[in-house]
Amino acid sequence: MILALWGMSALAAVALAAYLWGRRVGRGEGLALGDARASLELRERLLREDRCPLCGQSCNLAGRAGAYDIIAP
Repeated sequence: MILALWGMSALAAVALAAYLWGRRVGRGEGLALGDARASLELRERLLREDRCPLCGQSCNLAGRAGAYDIIAP
């Protein structure tokens, strides 16, 4: 009986450790993905609205050569 209780406790401890490790790794990947996506969305909004998405200042990109060029792979 005591051996079974120890076994169940060890199994629960291993499961908890695996959950916490997976959560930590997943959170790090999610933050990295969010950083990458946020910069792309800010750039897209800048090109679409022709004004800075952070401060609202006009950028006047229409007058610059190649401002709207898209490089295709």
